[in-house]
Amino acid sequence: MPKNSNTDPKPQCVQTDVSVSAFLNGKAKQDFIKWYDKNYISVERFLKDYDPEQLFKSLHEPFKPTLIVEWLDSIGMFIDCGYYAKGKMCSGIESEKFSFISTGTKHETRREAIISAIKKANELYNAKVVEAEH
Repeated sequence: MPKNSNTDPKPQCVQTDVSVSAFLNGKAKQDFIKWYDKNYISVERFLKDYDPEQLFKSLHEPFKPTLIVEWLDSIGMFIDCGYYAKGKMCSGIESEKFSFISTGTKHETRREAIISAIKKANELYNAKVVEAEH
């Protein structure tokens, strides 16, 4: 049963200084930053000390995974997340290049499930890049 929003405690402040490195690394991180720079940064490019990774870091925390999921969509890696059972969330990744890969069915929150899938997508993307280079 949903909680009454009038009686729920106020949400705690969310840390906003988490960098893209908390989600992605290697070639995935580099390619995401290029995509983010191209698609979401406009006026900031004219600033003297412009740094797309710092701008990402300054975003409110809930937006960060959303942008990464949007980038993953743009490269054909799709995150699927939903309710599983007994109050738990599940997530996974699909692509034209591989069938569904589960990232678990016991996540406590949707955010936890999405971040788990982002980290798995990061591994798959970086492994694909390494294979392509050899």
